[in-house]
Amino acid sequence: MKKTHFFSLAPDLLSEAGHYAIYQSCIERSVTSHVESFQVFMHANAKLDNCPSHWIPVFGKKHRWHGTQYRKLLLKYKREAERRIFFCDTFSLLDLVHLWIAFLFMRQPSDELWLISRYGFDFLTFKGKGHRLVFFLLRILLKHRLRLFTDSELLKKSFEARLRTSVVLLPLPHTKIPAINPSVRAPNSLRCYWPGPPRPPKGWDFIRRVLTLAVPQSTTIEMVASQSAALTSSTIAIVSLSPVLSHECYWRELLSCDIVLLPYDPIVYRYSTSGVFVEGIIAGKLPVVREGSWLAYELRRYDLQDLIVDWEDPQFWQNLIMLARNPNIAKKLFCMRGEYRSFHSEELFAERLKEQIK
Repeated sequence: MKKTHFFSLAPDLLSEAGHYAIYQSCIERSVTSHVESFQVFMHANAKLDNCPSHWIPVFGKKHRWHGTQYRKLLLKYKREAERRIFFCDTFSLLDLVHLWIAFLFMRQPSDELWLISRYGFDFLTFKGKGHRLVFFLLRILLKHRLRLFTDSELLKKSFEARLRTSVVLLPLPHTKIPAINPSVRAPNSLRCYWPGPPRPPKGWDFIRRVLTLAVPQSTTIEMVASQSAALTSSTIAIVSLSPVLSHECYWRELLSCDIVLLPYDPIVYRYSTSGVFVEGIIAGKLPVVREGSWLAYELRRYDLQDLIVDWEDPQFWQNLIMLARNPNIAKKLFCMRGEYRSFHSEELFAERLKEQIK
């Protein structure tokens, strides 16, 4: 049996921020026992705490250099008659072109390319026409050695229909709740958390708008968000966090809140998953979202459409208080949490990858 070497290509991995570094750690734990060697190739300027020696800074600042780096990697780690898996969980159209050129140049019959697609074709450059063309060229070149993955059921259906090939559905693996104590809560308050860096696709404008709406006098509203968002309000207590949180600090805030505010852009997130949404459900928190997004699709699967809210309603905060106190909502969320904990786990993630390695 051929020895298998697993290479995770992460050209955008720069820091501990977000889920990217944690995701790579999940991949490593999931495949290490099934392969001969494992390495991560990340951005040349990556700065990670306690970075393992086999996580190697490679990729230059400009995407145009990735093509050269891809080819160098295939040449440098060339192993005759041994199986090599190159796993890429984030890529642009240019990256895809460079990968095709690199594999065309190498022509190694034991090399495989595994790609995780996270965005729908309609959101991609040229409405995804370029991606579809390069996927087609890669499939001609690699045949069964090209394997496609996604973490969204909606994307799986879309890709299989448009590309006419099978796509493996992966769970989100970074959902294990660490053993930490939640933050201290103010009495008689509703604590709302808007996680992550402030960006328009994450609903920055909607968050600033709801901070201007009237608040019921009977309840103190707390808004927890990054200090980079520069949020202000005369009626709502703003709790500002460091722009970059450690894994433990992020979970502490998530576990301390009542409601996770996720007014994500329904165009950007029409098919794309949200790690914060999944983690919030698993943490037992109540998420509120916008209509038309993958998040709304998931809530409807569990008859939780009441959590798809009107972010311009003058009674926004009163509605949130009622949702937080609704026992039927809590019961449905409990059922959703159970199914999410079974599916979105590192154990199932590892099992899915193991099935593909065999």
